[in-house]
Amino acid sequence: MESEEKKCLDQSKQGEKTPIFESAQFSKTYPRYYSTETNKQLPSAEISVHDVSYSIVTGSCLRKHSKRILTDVSGIFKPGLNAIMGPSGSGKTTLLDVLAQRKRTESLEGFILLNGQPFPQNFTFLSGYVAQDDVISLALTVQENLMFSASLRMRDCTHAERVRRVEQLVAELGLDQCQHTTIGDPFSSGISGGERKRCCIGMELVNQPPVVFLDEPTTGLDSSTAFSVISVLKRLSTLRNSTFIITIHQPRFSIYSQFGRLHLLSQSGQTVFHGPANEALSYFEQLGYVCEDYYNPAEFFLDLMLQSVQLSAFSPGFESQQAPIKTLSLVEHTANQSNIKDLVKCFRASELNKVLHDECETVLASEEGHFFDSNVKFSRSWFTQLHFLTMRNLKGFKIFPGKVIASWVVVFLISAMLGFLLFDWKYDKKGFENINGVLFFFVVVVVFGNFECLNAMLGDREIFIVESQNGYYRVSAHLLAKLLGDVIPRQTSKITVFALCLYFFLNLKPSIDSFLLFFSAGLLTCIAAVSLFVFVAAFTGRFGSAAALLPAISVMMIFVAGFFANVGTLPPVLAKLKYASIVWYAMSLLTTSQFRNVEFCDSQKLVAENGSEISPYLCERGESYLDRYSVNYSFAGCCLNFIGLAAFSLFFYVLTYFSWLRTARSRK
Repeated sequence: MESEEKKCLDQSKQGEKTPIFESAQFSKTYPRYYSTETNKQLPSAEISVHDVSYSIVTGSCLRKHSKRILTDVSGIFKPGLNAIMGPSGSGKTTLLDVLAQRKRTESLEGFILLNGQPFPQNFTFLSGYVAQDDVISLALTVQENLMFSASLRMRDCTHAERVRRVEQLVAELGLDQCQHTTIGDPFSSGISGGERKRCCIGMELVNQPPVVFLDEPTTGLDSSTAFSVISVLKRLSTLRNSTFIITIHQPRFSIYSQFGRLHLLSQSGQTVFHGPANEALSYFEQLGYVCEDYYNPAEFFLDLMLQSVQLSAFSPGFESQQAPIKTLSLVEHTANQSNIKDLVKCFRASELNKVLHDECETVLASEEGHFFDSNVKFSRSWFTQLHFLTMRNLKGFKIFPGKVIASWVVVFLISAMLGFLLFDWKYDKKGFENINGVLFFFVVVVVFGNFECLNAMLGDREIFIVESQNGYYRVSAHLLAKLLGDVIPRQTSKITVFALCLYFFLNLKPSIDSFLLFFSAGLLTCIAAVSLFVFVAAFTGRFGSAAALLPAISVMMIFVAGFFANVGTLPPVLAKLKYASIVWYAMSLLTTSQFRNVEFCDSQKLVAENGSEISPYLCERGESYLDRYSVNYSFAGCCLNFIGLAAFSLFFYVLTYFSWLRTARSRK
């Protein structure tokens, strides 16, 4: 055994610095991609990896350094079930993302080919990607989620054909019993973890992609459920001649036996083995590492690479009295050298790697192959995407009405409390102050009450990232659908309840025009505030950061609005900042709705110099109060205030669009 290891090390030292594909020349002219027929299964996909290395930049802005994740990784992933294994931190997910074209090419060395040709720019539209976490709409049933995917990803086919495709997937994935069950959240009943995982997989299979990537598809599943998921993948890869590439950490033997090809990564992100999974044990036996009977090969490989246990090397007569057991520790076996480095060297010098080298050279030299339509992009039109996204958002109100009802209850209680405190108020000086305070409190509640949007937006962020990168829809369609199917209905219902309750409990100005102005101002204020909250959530991507920024921004808006501190008392520079405040536009419209054409009369009598009474009451028109706060209460002034709120909303929704666009296109 020691002589075999010495021979392996000697061979590896001779070719250690020589790249595996150093003779490969990547300068040939590639033929144009041909167009595939619509809705027919695309050609089988074979992905070849040629000396790929990948690095990331870590550290602070002042002290940045590069960290190598993958080093000289090579391999060929053929139709069937391909598994990428390795210890935690070995770069399994990074390699999967590199294969799926989801990493920045600036940090990538080497090259990757699809059927011997460069990847088309639209590869994400031709492939499927299932994230490690089950990213799926919780408000829809299994069938509705699959139908949503089919409606947006299957092109040029009828509704009946999409329905048949969904029914086929339900049968293939074993989802018959739960197809009409809502996915559910942690606080409501729904489907099981295995059913949710299979539903996520089904959403990526509706358009029959030639290659599907799955990141840790067995995470969070029990051993039986994990085996059923992998069995489904194995069966589908065989039936459709598709390429399934998965990352997996430590599968049990029944799962490991399903793999067609295996790629082992060391802790340093280097290839330890690549080839047929059923040849892995015999390969390591040739190096002197024998997996004992009844021992899980996957655990054996991880233990070998991590050097965490002592391995036993047995001769062929395990538990035989004639064959003595010889135990060698990894430290002794590697002769005071790094075991990982030795395994990498041994693979480079192995016969398997020579075969891999020849296959890759053949791929590079080939001028023929199956090509994919490079013009294929979104399957459905922008308006179709908008329709289905809006309907999905509206579905959430039906399934989870508690969030909407809770906001109604809150504004009802606030209105009732204000009505109790200001019961039987009058149109006098104190009444003006009270109603002005109520309007200011109304604006503060409308603005600050949108923190619920942070959870909603950040909760949907992962769904948006996965679906947009997988080619479901355009970012603009998602943003407008969020506005039409979520923000406007939710806020309209809340403001309607709030306005009606305030009018009822406080007996505000009894005029249809005043109520409509009050309601419209409240609704547009709420939409403008939501636009600010949504932008901050999209820009930061973290609840903690958004929750820290938004109160500070809101307080500054309140301060410069002129109703907390009169604009006339502020420096001229700060006084101009009122036009950047939602509170200024909102209070201008709300005070106009309640104070215009109204008189506030005190019981104090006016007395002339001769002692005679001039007027029994001292009255002041509401317009004088509005002038005091520099409010333009004319029709033109109201229009300008509405335009200001609309422009504020549009400005931040445009910024949100670019933030989401950056997020959707980002590759770490």
